[in-house]
Amino acid sequence: MPRALHCLVLTILALLATACQQPDLTATQSEPPVYAKANAPEFTETPYVLLISIDGYRADYTNLYAPPNLTRFASEGVRAESLVPAFPSDTFPNHYGIVTGMFPGTHGIVANSFLDPERDALYRLGDSTSVNDGTWYGGVPVWSVAEDRGMVTASYFWVGSEAEIAGHRPTYRETYDSTVPHKDRIAQVLRWLAYPPEYRPHFITLYFSSVDTAGHADGPDSDTVRQAVLDIDRDLGTLFSGLEAIDPSVDVFIVSDHGMVATDPEEVIRIDEVADLDRMRTVNSGSRMFLYGNDPAATDAAYRSLQAGENHYRVFRNGETPEAWHAGNRRFGDIIVAADAPWMLVGGDAQVESPGGTHGYDPYLYPEVRGIFYARGPDIRNDLTIPPVGNVHIYPLILDLLGFESPDGVDGRLEVLEGILR
Repeated sequence: MPRALHCLVLTILALLATACQQPDLTATQSEPPVYAKANAPEFTETPYVLLISIDGYRADYTNLYAPPNLTRFASEGVRAESLVPAFPSDTFPNHYGIVTGMFPGTHGIVANSFLDPERDALYRLGDSTSVNDGTWYGGVPVWSVAEDRGMVTASYFWVGSEAEIAGHRPTYRETYDSTVPHKDRIAQVLRWLAYPPEYRPHFITLYFSSVDTAGHADGPDSDTVRQAVLDIDRDLGTLFSGLEAIDPSVDVFIVSDHGMVATDPEEVIRIDEVADLDRMRTVNSGSRMFLYGNDPAATDAAYRSLQAGENHYRVFRNGETPEAWHAGNRRFGDIIVAADAPWMLVGGDAQVESPGGTHGYDPYLYPEVRGIFYARGPDIRNDLTIPPVGNVHIYPLILDLLGFESPDGVDGRLEVLEGILR
């Protein structure tokens, strides 16, 4: 029976692909799957959860661009007015916050790039050595909680999924490669869900970056973004059709890490023209900068100069930032400079990296950097709109669906979102 179910789902996928004039989603599956491990027996009746991220999908894109599949998905299930990221509203800190229920200052991935003063080492997006080193990551991701208890999980890309964190990685995982077509990612997720129940992952992540890429290139109000939204919507339609063939049904969450602000290359602040930063180490640019100093006198002088020159930005000492940022971690730097949207910060000879749009701004001040939260499935209520919600609260909800309690030290609270469950 398990083999029959597997073949049935793959046959349906092939028919759907042909009907929609899409490439055959089963083309890469020429051999029977090799199952890495089995679920513990107690998880026989546990729900299946699929967590999807559309990087850079702003809260208002569905209304602006009317993607039919996402519009229907949101209207049939639960939708938040917006999903509020943590500061900075960037990819790595917020993706990792979603799967740990922690603010960046708690889990330690405070930006896409940052310095750890205690290690005297740089964590940087694109650097596989640091990204795949689990000692950089605090908290316990959903997959690590589940794997520790004998539950099979899978990830088609997610921040942290390639590193061993809290002793575990997902059972099935893919090394990040932005060039992998959406159809291949979707096909693999559907194959995982077609595995026999004893081997089937109960928690899966799936990630897409195309909308964020379009927003950086040409801005959130561009035809490029509109087309990227419609393209991902078409591909999600194929996924949704495939999920309808899966029994039992899957609880699906669709989120984004942040939104996007339209920027102007003329609205730039050259921060080293405001203060002498020769004895400071500067990390990041654009919407915010972290400044690290070893000389207290030089750090104090830099802070006072930046404070005196405040114009289209705010400057804070570490420990004196807005409470909502939860930014006491030393990895934020000794000085944090936060630009007022849509202004951007650069230093030295650096050029503006995102002429069309960017993010990272304070999500409590700028709704443009807020994302989406949609949910639909057998355990989710129908046709419900909720107020804006912080992304740290997704973690305890997913753990609850999987039958687990949140570990100690988590910032997210189950009571915030448990009302969306049936």
